[in-house]
Amino acid sequence: MREGRRPESKAASEQQAVAAHAGSPMYATYPATASSVDLPDITFRRNRNENSFTRIGTADPFSFPGKDATLSEAVRVLGELRLKHLLAQIWSEGAPLDMTVRIIARRTALLKLRQDGEKVEVEAHWNLFIPYFYSIKKLPIAHSENLELFSSAVFRYSSLAMQHRKVPKSELRDIVIDAYLDQPELLLASLDIFNKPNIYHIHPTGIWFDRISAANDEHRLEIDVSPASAAGLVSPEWLEEVAGFIHKVAKSYAFRYVDYLWTQRYRVVPGGPPGAEMLELQGKEIVINVSPLIDQTQWKPALYLSLGYAVMLAILQSAGEGDRRENVLLAMMKTWKRFISFDESVERQSVWSLCGLPRPTEEGPSRHLLECMTGRKSLELVNDFILLTDYSAQETFGERLKVLNESPDGAKTGAYYEQLRSGIQNLNTTLMRSNINYGKLIEVLRNDNIDHLQLACLLRTGRLNGRSVADVSEWLLLRTLLYDLINAPKVFRNDYKMLLKVLTKVNKSLIVYVWSLTLDNDARYELVNAYIANLINDIFVFDRVKIYEIVADPAECLEAEAVTGYLLNWAGLSSEEWHSISGAVLSRLPHNVATHLSVQTTGDVDLLIRVMTTRASGLIGFCLHQAYRWGSVTDELTERIRFHFRKILKRAEKAMLPENMIRGGAILLLILAQIVSDERDGFARNIEITERERSAVLGLIKQCLHWDQRHFVLMVGGIAAGYMGSIDGWTLQQFDILLGRYGGGDRVVLRSVVQFDVEKLIERTLLTARAGHEDELFRKIQLLRFGVDPVVSDQANKVLGAMASRYGMASPEALLKKKDIRELVLELSKRMRA
Repeated sequence: MREGRRPESKAASEQQAVAAHAGSPMYATYPATASSVDLPDITFRRNRNENSFTRIGTADPFSFPGKDATLSEAVRVLGELRLKHLLAQIWSEGAPLDMTVRIIARRTALLKLRQDGEKVEVEAHWNLFIPYFYSIKKLPIAHSENLELFSSAVFRYSSLAMQHRKVPKSELRDIVIDAYLDQPELLLASLDIFNKPNIYHIHPTGIWFDRISAANDEHRLEIDVSPASAAGLVSPEWLEEVAGFIHKVAKSYAFRYVDYLWTQRYRVVPGGPPGAEMLELQGKEIVINVSPLIDQTQWKPALYLSLGYAVMLAILQSAGEGDRRENVLLAMMKTWKRFISFDESVERQSVWSLCGLPRPTEEGPSRHLLECMTGRKSLELVNDFILLTDYSAQETFGERLKVLNESPDGAKTGAYYEQLRSGIQNLNTTLMRSNINYGKLIEVLRNDNIDHLQLACLLRTGRLNGRSVADVSEWLLLRTLLYDLINAPKVFRNDYKMLLKVLTKVNKSLIVYVWSLTLDNDARYELVNAYIANLINDIFVFDRVKIYEIVADPAECLEAEAVTGYLLNWAGLSSEEWHSISGAVLSRLPHNVATHLSVQTTGDVDLLIRVMTTRASGLIGFCLHQAYRWGSVTDELTERIRFHFRKILKRAEKAMLPENMIRGGAILLLILAQIVSDERDGFARNIEITERERSAVLGLIKQCLHWDQRHFVLMVGGIAAGYMGSIDGWTLQQFDILLGRYGGGDRVVLRSVVQFDVEKLIERTLLTARAGHEDELFRKIQLLRFGVDPVVSDQANKVLGAMASRYGMASPEALLKKKDIRELVLELSKRMRA
């Protein structure tokens, strides 16, 4: 937040040439790297007695065959003017120096400088001068004007580095920041470039990026409050609060929309002429008139709404895709949707009050509200928006014709509104496509290096990888972030594998977030809880069974169903049920489970078993399943889970009642099946299972496989059957059921379950084979290879071949072509047991 120009800092000293230094050469390297680009390296040279740079080594210095003409023009400007201007920040224009400038295409540091006496060598990357994609074609999302500002910032940094070459790097960063505070556009352009690595392909060091971000959070350089401050109508504290809120909104849009420019400027003024708007986009500057906000206690919803309109309009105009009419109408549409998401009793009422309007009674967009939020200079467009909204809501041609006939502006036809509607839809699609391809939020969801814990941390703190990227202290902004996060997986609807991964990550983060609020006694728990539940009920439209069929990975589908099923069940609870669960279950959850969705201690196991209800049995069962190590004799967590076998069985029997099947308790069968097989095979030494208990587990698994209406339960039952670890008639019968279901429809995941089971069965059978029972071992393996469906036979051979290779056996493929593979089986079993 600036109140006029800062005093000259120690780093903003008078520009002067860096003197040729006797002794060792001087170096400077900007703290960022640039990705490689498909362009040739080129060299410019200027001798001490020359005024301009000349490109070396080509007859036509501006020719780039096969490239966009924009590139040739950019290089012409670079050679004639740009290099001279940039280097003048370091060496005065008349300095008697021989300069060589190499423009590099490979991945390297963005800028390197070296001066040795009167010789200067500059190595700069193409990405510093030409937006990355310009080597292919010009894209509206890349803004060359911001890159020009950034290149000035880079050379300014290098100039200061040469002047202060002996100071520590931490002090140099402070000196550069002080210099940038006198030229805010340099810091803001740096933020814009750094926050869009997928567009400009420039990657700063983490410490420099953090320093730039922190500096703008501290000084809010995009906001100029000097006009309002000079008027003296409001206290500095109130003005500070307004500027802080504007900054938070700006960061929210920067995180959510890749088209947002960090160089967007805001000017806060104390008032204006009669009839002046509260907020207006003037050229490239958003002007905020704070006089209507003075003496208002609830001014944030109205300011957020108006800012949202102006920022969205600025985003659309900077993208240059639509005409002014389409830009304004799309910004209005998003503003109106934001308003109807407001709380009716407080937020909407504060907007009406601040706009000096009575509460409307009509349905649909309010003319008075839109005029207040968007300005009275757009009255015709307000009329168009209201009619277009009404027109688009009608289903039949006759109903739409009636809307047009009742319109006061009868000159505009249905063709006009159809064209307008199509143009707005296309514009919105382009905006969304940019965010899908380059946006930060979508990249966070797509990135495997960012897990659900980091997402939950983002919701709690607004920080990602230690850097503040969004504000979550304001409920208005947190709510918007939650909406975008829950709605985001829809963009992957044509890529089911990515959709399942993103959906699982988002849902896990929401569970951890809500549970953490409960454990921390956060006052916003009920507000957040209710909002997330309403959103999930409103916008969760995914057919999970269809997704599972296409992805077909049992482990991925299992995790997805555990967290998604829990979240959907939880969203259907009443507020009274939430309170009950919060007090009886969530408040007693182990901290590790609540904050990480993982079991880490034996105490965690005991507490989970103690608080597990039928409703939570699916998610808790999955956490226990992840902690269980099948076949282990030393793992403490596994031993503790086995100790609770009977309690888990009792809970599973309750969860498997017909009315409880949607609770996800079938996942408990995975643990029970592993414990039963481990006890039978001698791995579980702290428990004895009776024949009745063993039969109960088998009965529950079989019950799962006969549930026609619960496809996911079939999958869980199938996995559980495999974990029984025994190649016998009962197991093969379950395979027949699963493969029969697979053959009766396109249920690829059921085939994948059988293949998953075959691998587990072979591994367990070879590992537990006993001396003197070689015939029994061979018979079991042959039963899988020849006794059942070809799906099982093919998978059995595939698994045996992979295992043989893993254990160093030569040419297993040739051996597996034989019917009798006794030698391979026995040798493989021997090596595994050794």
